[in-house]
Amino acid sequence: MTYFHIYSFILAALPLLLGFLFIWFGKKLWNNAAKKNEEYQQRYTGHTTLRVIRVEKNEWEETNSNEQGPESRISVTSYTPVYEYTVNGQRYEYHTRIGSSIDQYPIGKEYPGYYNPKNPADVTETLNDITGGGNRFFSLLFFGIGVLAIIFALIRISAVITIL
Repeated sequence: MTYFHIYSFILAALPLLLGFLFIWFGKKLWNNAAKKNEEYQQRYTGHTTLRVIRVEKNEWEETNSNEQGPESRISVTSYTPVYEYTVNGQRYEYHTRIGSSIDQYPIGKEYPGYYNPKNPADVTETLNDITGGGNRFFSLLFFGIGVLAIIFALIRISAVITIL
């Protein structure tokens, strides 16, 4: 009968170990995202004005697969602004990767920009989180799974202890 109790206790303690492992990994992801964002914000300390000089229209087709019917091809259009900015009398051009499905960038419109003083050609429109929330989402997901696993393990352990 003692082997059964040991086996039951190990099965109950395993989710506890996994829970702590998930929480540790979630914390590691969170800290890594925070470190990358901090490095990003420290790199772009110069301020400039980005002025829209033209808008590039990009068109492509995608396959839209539908479970209820046949696949269809859809046309996708994206508008991305091209900016001009000046640092220490030197003029630069910046082709952004951020676009929109509608043309919302009037020529001549100005926006704040941030550049790397060590390399003024390195510029960005925003100092928001660069990780896109993906790492933060997964770290919170790992935290949640870890907490649930620990709660489950504690319930199982208490059940095993009452059997003993």
